[in-house]
Amino acid sequence: MSLNQSPVESRLQTHTEIMSRKALTIINADTATFECIYGRGCEGKCCQNGRPSLSAAEQRIINALLERVLPALRPAARAVVAQQGYLSRRKKLGQPMLRVVEGWCVFFHNGCVLHQFGLSDFNDYTRYKPSQCVMFPLEPFGDGRWYVRQHGYLGERWDLFCLNPHASQVPAVQSLATEIDYCRRLSDSGTETTDRNDAPKTITSTTDDAARKITDSAVEFLPDPLDTAKLGTKIVR
Repeated sequence: MSLNQSPVESRLQTHTEIMSRKALTIINADTATFECIYGRGCEGKCCQNGRPSLSAAEQRIINALLERVLPALRPAARAVVAQQGYLSRRKKLGQPMLRVVEGWCVFFHNGCVLHQFGLSDFNDYTRYKPSQCVMFPLEPFGDGRWYVRQHGYLGERWDLFCLNPHASQVPAVQSLATEIDYCRRLSDSGTETTDRNDAPKTITSTTDDAARKITDSAVEFLPDPLDTAKLGTKIVR
């Protein structure tokens, strides 16, 4: 707040800035459900054989943290990282992928170690995690729009319990507020990284041409193209 601004003027400015930001268009926002049950029956299956690829910027973030992270890794993973590094020679989207040790992501140890360090350092689990992990289960549709991965949707074949739309009644736009905002900022920036300290949003969505508010997310509701057109298979894993 400026020294010359009243609290009311400051709130109005903040509201104007928030509302000027673009909403994230999620094509199946009206129907998608999602609930992470890690620690409540799931022990991190999405990290099992998880191989996200890392941009150069993400590698720099992890490199700066690596000395602190190493003692928190599983012994086998720690030995591999110390000898060979955390990146494999495999590539996805033109970028090197994380190593897998004993069937688990090299940074998995009773949960994601990068997630844990982000919470500990900044109360922000997105701080150090690869963007592909932060965004899950959101995926870009390819034309500026996004979708929530669900069993059978756009050819989705990964059989994770959390991707079953019948496994939970929690709307994905509610449970994925942080991830949706992260993807919105990523889209707005047009770069491979984004400011991870941006404030939560209150934005306007449009379903059936009626405006409604969604707090702590940034979603624009549009008709699902699968309702009107047959699309080709799209699997991103």
